[in-house]
Amino acid sequence: MLRRFAVTVVLPGVILLGFGLRALEQDRRATDQQVRDRLQRAAELAARSIDQQLANWQQFRSDGVSLESGPALKITPLRRVAYEPGERIAVQAVEPVLAEAEQYEQVRGNIGSAIPLYRRATEAGGPHLRAVAFERLAACYRKTGMRDNAVQAYRELLRFPEQRIGFINAELIARFELCSLGEGDRTAFYHDLVAGRWRLDKARYLFYSDTARDWASESDPARAVEREKLALSAAIEEYLENRHRFVGDYLAFWQGADTLVIPAAVLRSRLERFATLDQEVRIRLVGAKAPRPSMAAFQALADRELPWVVEAVPVDVTRLYAGADQRRRIYMTLLLFVFALLMVGSYVTARAVKRELEVARLKSDFVSTVSHEFRSPLTAIRQLSELLQRGRVPTEEKRQEYYAL
Repeated sequence: MLRRFAVTVVLPGVILLGFGLRALEQDRRATDQQVRDRLQRAAELAARSIDQQLANWQQFRSDGVSLESGPALKITPLRRVAYEPGERIAVQAVEPVLAEAEQYEQVRGNIGSAIPLYRRATEAGGPHLRAVAFERLAACYRKTGMRDNAVQAYRELLRFPEQRIGFINAELIARFELCSLGEGDRTAFYHDLVAGRWRLDKARYLFYSDTARDWASESDPARAVEREKLALSAAIEEYLENRHRFVGDYLAFWQGADTLVIPAAVLRSRLERFATLDQEVRIRLVGAKAPRPSMAAFQALADRELPWVVEAVPVDVTRLYAGADQRRRIYMTLLLFVFALLMVGSYVTARAVKRELEVARLKSDFVSTVSHEFRSPLTAIRQLSELLQRGRVPTEEKRQEYYAL
Protein backbone atom coordinates (compact mmCIF):
# COMPACT_ATOMS: atom_id res chain seq x y z
CA MET A 1 0.00 0.00 0.00
CA LEU A 2 2.82 2.39 0.86
CA ARG A 3 4.48 1.61 -2.45
CA ARG A 4 1.27 2.39 -4.28
CA PHE A 5 0.99 5.61 -2.30
CA ALA A 6 4.56 6.58 -3.27
CA VAL A 7 3.84 5.93 -6.91
CA THR A 8 0.61 7.90 -6.93
CA VAL A 9 1.93 10.91 -4.97
CA VAL A 10 5.72 11.20 -5.45
CA LEU A 11 5.77 10.34 -9.14
CA PRO A 12 3.47 13.24 -10.11
CA GLY A 13 5.72 15.54 -8.08
CA VAL A 14 8.78 14.41 -9.99
CA ILE A 15 6.90 14.86 -13.28
CA LEU A 16 5.86 18.36 -12.17
CA LEU A 17 9.48 19.21 -11.38
CA GLY A 18 10.57 17.95 -14.81
CA PHE A 19 7.98 20.07 -16.61
CA GLY A 20 8.97 23.07 -14.53
CA LEU A 21 12.65 22.69 -15.45
CA ARG A 22 11.71 22.30 -19.10
CA ALA A 23 9.64 25.49 -18.93
CA LEU A 24 12.62 27.34 -17.43
CA GLU A 25 14.84 26.11 -20.25
CA GLN A 26 12.34 27.31 -22.84
CA ASP A 27 12.21 30.68 -21.08
CA ARG A 28 16.00 30.89 -21.23
CA ARG A 29 15.98 30.18 -24.96
CA ALA A 30 13.28 32.78 -25.52
CA THR A 31 15.35 35.33 -23.60
CA ASP A 32 18.41 34.48 -25.70
CA GLN A 33 16.41 35.08 -28.85
CA GLN A 34 15.10 38.40 -27.51
CA VAL A 35 18.66 39.55 -26.75
CA ARG A 36 19.84 38.50 -30.22
CA ASP A 37 16.93 40.34 -31.82
CA ARG A 38 17.79 43.43 -29.82
CA LEU A 39 21.43 43.25 -30.92
CA GLN A 40 20.39 42.76 -34.54
CA ARG A 41 18.08 45.78 -34.42
CA ALA A 42 20.89 47.84 -32.89
CA ALA A 43 23.30 46.71 -35.63
CA GLU A 44 20.82 47.59 -38.39
CA LEU A 45 20.09 51.03 -36.91
CA ALA A 46 23.81 51.68 -36.47
CA ALA A 47 24.52 50.67 -40.07
CA ARG A 48 21.87 53.08 -41.37
CA SER A 49 23.25 55.87 -39.18
CA ILE A 50 26.80 55.23 -40.40
CA ASP A 51 25.67 55.16 -44.03
CA GLN A 52 24.03 58.55 -43.52
CA GLN A 53 27.19 59.96 -41.94
CA LEU A 54 29.38 58.64 -44.75
CA ALA A 55 27.07 60.16 -47.36
CA ASN A 56 28.05 63.52 -45.86
CA TRP A 57 31.79 62.75 -45.64
CA GLN A 58 32.73 66.43 -45.97
CA GLN A 59 31.96 66.86 -42.27
CA PHE A 60 35.14 64.92 -41.44
CA ARG A 61 37.53 67.37 -43.14
CA SER A 62 38.97 68.45 -39.79
CA ASP A 63 40.23 64.90 -39.20
CA GLY A 64 41.87 64.38 -42.59
CA VAL A 65 43.51 66.05 -45.56
CA SER A 66 41.65 67.59 -48.48
CA LEU A 67 42.97 67.29 -52.02
CA GLU A 68 41.88 69.64 -54.78
CA SER A 69 42.82 68.52 -58.26
CA GLY A 70 43.76 71.05 -60.87
CA PRO A 71 46.79 72.28 -62.76
CA ALA A 72 48.61 71.88 -59.46
CA LEU A 73 47.51 69.60 -56.64
CA LYS A 74 46.40 71.56 -53.58
CA ILE A 75 46.69 69.85 -50.19
CA THR A 76 44.88 71.30 -47.16
CA PRO A 77 46.23 71.47 -44.52
CA LEU A 78 49.70 71.03 -45.92
CA ARG A 79 51.29 70.65 -42.48
CA ARG A 80 49.80 67.17 -42.07
CA VAL A 81 51.88 65.61 -44.84
CA ALA A 82 55.62 65.02 -44.75
CA TYR A 83 56.21 65.97 -48.36
CA GLU A 84 54.33 67.03 -51.46
CA PRO A 85 53.53 64.23 -53.91
CA GLY A 86 55.40 64.20 -57.18
CA GLU A 87 58.96 65.09 -58.03
CA ARG A 88 60.32 68.48 -58.87
CA ILE A 89 63.07 68.78 -61.44
CA ALA A 90 65.24 71.79 -60.65
CA VAL A 91 66.41 73.59 -63.77
CA GLN A 92 68.20 76.63 -62.45
CA ALA A 93 69.72 79.16 -64.81
CA VAL A 94 73.35 79.94 -64.12
CA GLU A 95 73.86 83.47 -62.88
CA PRO A 96 76.25 85.28 -65.26
CA VAL A 97 78.22 86.59 -62.31
CA LEU A 98 78.75 83.01 -61.07
CA ALA A 99 79.34 81.42 -64.44
CA GLU A 100 83.12 81.80 -64.32
CA ALA A 101 83.35 80.53 -60.74
CA GLU A 102 81.22 77.48 -61.59
CA GLN A 103 83.43 76.85 -64.62
CA TYR A 104 86.49 76.67 -62.38
CA GLU A 105 84.72 74.57 -59.73
CA GLN A 106 82.69 72.08 -61.68
CA VAL A 107 84.43 71.83 -65.05
CA ARG A 108 88.09 72.43 -64.38
CA GLY A 109 88.08 71.25 -60.79
CA ASN A 110 90.10 74.29 -59.78
CA ILE A 111 88.39 75.07 -56.49
CA GLY A 112 91.15 77.41 -55.35
CA SER A 113 90.39 79.77 -58.27
CA ALA A 114 86.63 79.46 -57.76
CA ILE A 115 86.69 80.54 -54.09
CA PRO A 116 87.75 84.21 -54.71
CA LEU A 117 85.14 84.54 -57.43
CA TYR A 118 82.37 83.23 -55.17
CA ARG A 119 83.58 85.48 -52.35
CA ARG A 120 83.38 88.47 -54.65
CA ALA A 121 79.82 87.53 -55.63
CA THR A 122 78.74 87.46 -51.98
CA GLU A 123 79.56 91.14 -51.70
CA ALA A 124 77.48 92.39 -54.62
CA GLY A 125 74.14 91.68 -56.26
CA GLY A 126 70.70 90.94 -54.91
CA PRO A 127 69.69 88.62 -52.05
CA HIS A 128 69.18 85.59 -54.30
CA LEU A 129 72.56 85.95 -55.97
CA ARG A 130 74.32 86.38 -52.65
CA ALA A 131 72.53 83.37 -51.16
CA VAL A 132 73.64 81.18 -54.08
CA ALA A 133 77.19 82.54 -53.82
CA PHE A 134 77.39 81.82 -50.07
CA GLU A 135 76.09 78.27 -50.61
CA ARG A 136 78.67 77.54 -53.31
CA LEU A 137 81.45 79.26 -51.34
CA ALA A 138 80.67 77.14 -48.27
CA ALA A 139 80.68 73.97 -50.40
CA CYS A 140 84.09 74.88 -51.84
CA TYR A 141 85.46 75.50 -48.36
CA ARG A 142 84.26 72.03 -47.25
CA LYS A 143 85.86 70.41 -50.28
CA THR A 144 89.20 71.97 -49.44
CA GLY A 145 88.97 71.09 -45.74
CA MET A 146 88.51 74.69 -44.58
CA ARG A 147 85.90 73.80 -41.97
CA ASP A 148 85.79 77.08 -40.04
CA ASN A 149 85.45 79.09 -43.25
CA ALA A 150 82.62 76.77 -44.34
CA VAL A 151 80.85 77.26 -41.01
CA GLN A 152 81.13 81.02 -41.36
CA ALA A 153 79.79 80.93 -44.93
CA TYR A 154 76.78 78.84 -43.88
CA ARG A 155 76.09 81.23 -41.03
CA GLU A 156 76.08 84.07 -43.56
CA LEU A 157 73.65 82.05 -45.68
CA LEU A 158 71.21 82.06 -42.73
CA ARG A 159 70.77 85.79 -43.35
CA PHE A 160 68.70 84.91 -46.43
CA PRO A 161 66.08 82.49 -45.01
CA GLU A 162 63.45 83.22 -47.67
CA GLN A 163 65.67 82.65 -50.68
CA ARG A 164 65.45 79.38 -52.57
CA ILE A 165 68.34 77.62 -54.20
CA GLY A 166 66.73 75.43 -56.78
CA PHE A 167 63.60 74.22 -54.95
CA ILE A 168 65.30 74.16 -51.56
CA ASN A 169 65.06 76.89 -48.98
CA ALA A 170 68.41 78.54 -48.19
CA GLU A 171 67.73 78.28 -44.48
CA LEU A 172 67.24 74.52 -44.79
CA ILE A 173 70.55 74.10 -46.61
CA ALA A 174 72.43 76.23 -44.12
CA ARG A 175 71.02 74.61 -40.98
CA PHE A 176 71.45 71.09 -42.32
CA GLU A 177 75.08 71.69 -43.23
CA LEU A 178 75.81 73.38 -39.90
CA CYS A 179 74.28 70.38 -38.09
CA SER A 180 76.42 68.07 -40.23
CA LEU A 181 79.48 70.04 -39.12
CA GLY A 182 78.37 69.80 -35.48
CA GLU A 183 77.63 73.51 -35.23
CA GLY A 184 73.83 73.51 -35.11
CA ASP A 185 71.01 72.25 -32.93
CA ARG A 186 70.32 68.90 -34.53
CA THR A 187 67.18 68.09 -32.52
CA ALA A 188 65.63 71.47 -33.35
CA PHE A 189 66.43 70.97 -37.02
CA TYR A 190 64.74 67.54 -37.05
CA HIS A 191 61.68 68.93 -35.27
CA ASP A 192 61.38 71.80 -37.76
CA LEU A 193 61.78 69.41 -40.67
CA VAL A 194 59.02 67.12 -39.35
CA ALA A 195 56.78 70.08 -38.53
CA GLY A 196 56.84 71.11 -42.20
CA ARG A 197 58.86 74.30 -41.90
CA TRP A 198 60.17 73.70 -45.41
CA ARG A 199 58.06 72.25 -48.22
CA LEU A 200 59.88 69.53 -50.12
CA ASP A 201 59.14 66.81 -52.59
CA LYS A 202 59.56 63.16 -51.60
CA ALA A 203 63.15 62.64 -52.74
CA ARG A 204 64.49 65.77 -51.09
CA TYR A 205 62.53 65.25 -47.86
CA LEU A 206 63.79 61.69 -47.49
CA PHE A 207 67.36 62.83 -48.20
CA TYR A 208 67.28 65.24 -45.27
CA SER A 209 65.09 63.21 -42.91
CA ASP A 210 67.10 59.98 -43.26
CA THR A 211 70.10 61.81 -41.84
CA ALA A 212 68.32 64.08 -39.36
CA ARG A 213 66.33 61.18 -37.90
CA ASP A 214 69.55 59.62 -36.62
CA TRP A 215 70.27 62.84 -34.76
CA ALA A 216 67.11 62.46 -32.65
CA SER A 217 66.72 60.01 -29.77
CA GLU A 218 64.59 56.90 -30.15
CA SER A 219 62.08 58.28 -27.64
CA ASP A 220 61.68 61.61 -29.44
CA PRO A 221 57.92 62.19 -30.04
CA ALA A 222 58.77 63.72 -33.41
CA ARG A 223 59.62 60.24 -34.70
CA ALA A 224 56.02 59.08 -34.19
CA VAL A 225 54.69 62.28 -35.78
CA GLU A 226 56.93 61.74 -38.79
CA ARG A 227 55.76 58.14 -39.20
CA GLU A 228 52.16 59.33 -39.34
CA LYS A 229 53.01 62.05 -41.87
CA LEU A 230 55.01 59.66 -44.05
CA ALA A 231 52.14 57.15 -44.00
CA LEU A 232 49.64 59.84 -45.00
CA SER A 233 51.90 61.11 -47.77
CA ALA A 234 52.34 57.57 -49.11
CA ALA A 235 48.56 57.04 -49.00
CA ILE A 236 48.00 60.23 -51.02
CA GLU A 237 50.53 59.07 -53.60
CA GLU A 238 48.84 55.67 -53.84
CA TYR A 239 45.44 57.31 -54.23
CA LEU A 240 46.68 59.63 -57.00
CA GLU A 241 48.14 56.66 -58.89
CA ASN A 242 45.12 54.39 -58.49
CA ARG A 243 41.95 55.93 -57.14
CA HIS A 244 40.24 53.56 -54.73
CA ARG A 245 38.61 53.75 -51.29
CA PHE A 246 41.11 51.96 -49.08
CA VAL A 247 44.72 53.19 -49.26
CA GLY A 248 46.99 51.74 -46.58
CA ASP A 249 45.64 52.76 -43.19
CA TYR A 250 43.59 55.55 -44.74
CA LEU A 251 40.26 55.95 -46.51
CA ALA A 252 39.61 58.22 -49.47
CA PHE A 253 36.27 59.85 -50.36
CA TRP A 254 35.86 61.95 -53.47
CA GLN A 255 33.35 63.90 -55.50
CA GLY A 256 34.58 65.46 -58.69
CA ALA A 257 37.88 67.22 -58.04
CA ASP A 258 37.30 67.29 -54.28
CA THR A 259 38.89 64.47 -52.25
CA LEU A 260 39.24 63.72 -48.55
CA VAL A 261 41.89 61.33 -47.22
CA ILE A 262 41.33 60.43 -43.57
CA PRO A 263 42.92 57.92 -41.16
CA ALA A 264 40.74 54.82 -41.00
CA ALA A 265 41.16 54.52 -37.23
CA VAL A 266 40.02 58.12 -36.66
CA LEU A 267 37.01 57.76 -38.93
CA ARG A 268 36.05 54.46 -37.34
CA SER A 269 36.11 56.01 -33.86
CA ARG A 270 33.95 58.93 -34.99
CA LEU A 271 31.43 56.67 -36.71
CA GLU A 272 31.17 54.35 -33.71
CA ARG A 273 30.28 57.31 -31.49
CA PHE A 274 27.64 58.48 -33.97
CA ALA A 275 26.11 55.01 -34.19
CA THR A 276 25.75 54.33 -30.46
CA LEU A 277 21.97 54.56 -29.99
CA ASP A 278 21.40 51.88 -27.34
CA GLN A 279 23.35 52.52 -24.14
CA GLU A 280 23.41 48.81 -23.31
CA VAL A 281 24.79 47.80 -26.73
CA ARG A 282 28.32 48.60 -27.90
CA ILE A 283 28.68 49.35 -31.61
CA ARG A 284 32.01 48.58 -33.26
CA LEU A 285 33.29 48.59 -36.83
CA VAL A 286 35.31 45.44 -37.37
CA GLY A 287 36.93 43.73 -40.32
CA ALA A 288 34.68 41.50 -42.37
CA LYS A 289 36.95 38.53 -41.63
CA ALA A 290 37.49 39.28 -37.94
CA PRO A 291 36.56 36.57 -35.38
CA ARG A 292 32.88 36.82 -34.47
CA PRO A 293 31.74 36.43 -30.84
CA SER A 294 28.81 34.13 -30.18
CA MET A 295 26.73 36.86 -28.52
CA ALA A 296 26.93 39.50 -31.27
CA ALA A 297 25.03 40.75 -34.34
CA PHE A 298 26.51 41.96 -37.62
CA GLN A 299 25.31 44.19 -40.43
CA ALA A 300 27.04 45.14 -43.66
CA LEU A 301 27.41 48.77 -44.74
CA ALA A 302 26.00 50.16 -47.95
CA ASP A 303 29.48 51.10 -49.23
CA ARG A 304 30.99 47.70 -50.03
CA GLU A 305 34.44 49.21 -50.59
CA LEU A 306 34.76 49.94 -46.88
CA PRO A 307 36.73 47.27 -45.00
CA TRP A 308 34.26 47.08 -42.09
CA VAL A 309 30.99 45.58 -40.97
CA VAL A 310 28.91 46.80 -38.03
CA GLU A 311 29.18 44.64 -34.91
CA ALA A 312 26.74 44.98 -32.01
CA VAL A 313 27.77 43.39 -28.70
CA PRO A 314 26.36 43.78 -25.18
CA VAL A 315 28.10 46.33 -22.97
CA ASP A 316 27.30 44.09 -20.00
CA VAL A 317 25.68 40.73 -20.72
CA THR A 318 24.41 40.39 -17.14
CA ARG A 319 22.41 43.62 -17.47
CA LEU A 320 20.60 42.35 -20.57
CA TYR A 321 19.73 39.12 -18.77
CA ALA A 322 19.00 40.70 -15.37
CA GLY A 323 15.19 40.64 -15.68
CA ALA A 324 15.07 37.15 -17.14
CA ASP A 325 17.51 35.82 -14.56
CA GLN A 326 15.46 37.28 -11.72
CA ARG A 327 12.27 35.80 -13.17
CA ARG A 328 13.88 32.38 -13.53
CA ARG A 329 15.18 32.52 -9.99
CA ILE A 330 11.66 33.25 -8.70
CA TYR A 331 10.20 30.45 -10.82
CA MET A 332 12.86 28.01 -9.67
CA THR A 333 12.37 28.97 -6.01
CA LEU A 334 8.60 28.50 -6.26
CA LEU A 335 9.01 25.22 -8.11
CA LEU A 336 11.43 23.84 -5.56
CA PHE A 337 9.21 25.09 -2.74
CA VAL A 338 6.17 23.33 -4.20
CA PHE A 339 8.16 20.16 -4.80
CA ALA A 340 9.60 20.26 -1.26
CA LEU A 341 6.14 20.95 0.15
CA LEU A 342 4.77 18.00 -1.80
CA MET A 343 7.54 15.75 -0.57
CA VAL A 344 7.07 16.83 3.05
CA GLY A 345 3.30 16.40 2.79
CA SER A 346 3.78 12.98 1.24
CA TYR A 347 6.15 11.98 4.00
CA VAL A 348 3.80 13.16 6.75
CA THR A 349 0.82 11.47 5.10
CA ALA A 350 2.76 8.23 4.64
CA ARG A 351 3.76 8.20 8.29
CA ALA A 352 0.16 8.82 9.37
CA VAL A 353 -1.10 6.03 7.12
CA LYS A 354 1.57 3.72 8.43
CA ARG A 355 0.62 4.55 12.01
CA GLU A 356 -3.05 3.87 11.30
CA LEU A 357 -2.20 0.56 9.71
CA GLU A 358 -0.09 -0.38 12.72
CA VAL A 359 -2.99 0.46 15.10
CA ALA A 360 -5.37 -1.59 12.99
CA ARG A 361 -2.98 -4.52 13.06
CA LEU A 362 -2.68 -4.31 16.86
CA LYS A 363 -6.46 -4.27 17.21
CA SER A 364 -6.75 -7.33 15.01
CA ASP A 365 -4.11 -9.21 17.00
CA PHE A 366 -5.82 -8.29 20.25
CA VAL A 367 -9.21 -9.56 19.07
CA SER A 368 -7.66 -12.78 17.79
CA THR A 369 -5.89 -13.40 21.06
CA VAL A 370 -8.97 -12.72 23.19
CA SER A 371 -11.15 -14.90 20.98
CA HIS A 372 -8.68 -17.74 21.29
CA GLU A 373 -8.54 -17.42 25.04
CA PHE A 374 -12.34 -17.53 25.30
CA ARG A 375 -12.70 -20.41 22.86
CA SER A 376 -10.44 -22.89 24.79
CA PRO A 377 -12.55 -23.27 28.11
CA LEU A 378 -15.84 -23.25 26.24
CA THR A 379 -14.69 -26.27 24.25
CA ALA A 380 -13.88 -28.23 27.43
CA ILE A 381 -17.24 -27.36 28.99
CA ARG A 382 -19.03 -28.45 25.85
CA GLN A 383 -17.26 -31.80 25.87
CA LEU A 384 -18.23 -32.43 29.55
CA SER A 385 -21.79 -31.46 28.77
CA GLU A 386 -21.97 -33.93 25.93
CA LEU A 387 -20.58 -36.71 28.16
CA LEU A 388 -23.18 -36.00 30.86
CA GLN A 389 -25.98 -35.71 28.31
CA ARG A 390 -25.19 -39.01 26.69
CA GLY A 391 -24.76 -40.79 30.03
CA ARG A 392 -21.28 -41.82 29.42
CA VAL A 393 -20.12 -40.94 32.97
CA PRO A 394 -20.00 -44.29 34.75
CA THR A 395 -20.40 -43.21 38.39
CA GLU A 396 -22.42 -40.68 40.33
CA GLU A 397 -19.29 -39.40 41.93
CA LYS A 398 -17.84 -38.51 38.54
CA ARG A 399 -21.04 -36.85 37.45
CA GLN A 400 -21.03 -34.67 40.54
CA GLU A 401 -17.42 -33.77 39.85
CA TYR A 402 -18.25 -32.75 36.26
CA TYR A 403 -21.20 -30.72 37.46
CA ALA A 404 -18.92 -28.93 39.85
CA LEU A 405 -16.68 -27.91 36.95
